[in-house]
Amino acid sequence: MQIKEVVFAGIDPGTSKSSPGAIAVINDCVIDYFRWPGTVQEASQELKSWLEVYDIKFCVLERVTGNLKWNRSAIAKLFTNFGEWRALLAANEIPYQELTANQWQKGLINKCDGNDSKERVRAFISRYFPRFELPPKKDHGILDALSMAVKASERGKI
Repeated sequence: MQIKEVVFAGIDPGTSKSSPGAIAVINDCVIDYFRWPGTVQEASQELKSWLEVYDIKFCVLERVTGNLKWNRSAIAKLFTNFGEWRALLAANEIPYQELTANQWQKGLINKCDGNDSKERVRAFISRYFPRFELPPKKDHGILDALSMAVKASERGKI
């Protein structure tokens, strides 16, 4: 029997090709992530391969909210993806908590780090994981997912 690495996870829902959502896992030695691959079937396969090596103890899933300025199609895709992540977590018996962006950012993100929440999250990740090579700015979903994994590690510790 293979010993699995115990990790905490964060998920930023999203399906946009320009900035897809992501899932990230962390512990004291591991930083790993994958972007939303395009379909729930592909995400399920990716997650199953992760679960062969990782024991996800707790996950924070961002509770999405629609912006009335977005078109209906974009809002529908975002909420659909949120539901797909919930189903994947439930099907794989991964304990999780839904938090809004304000809730998971509280206590982690410093408002002095920039005008924009994406800038502030980027600054937090560069401080928290100083050796982690930051992805391009368009991949802010990865940084959000990593930040939520940090929040999950705080909430999920026994």
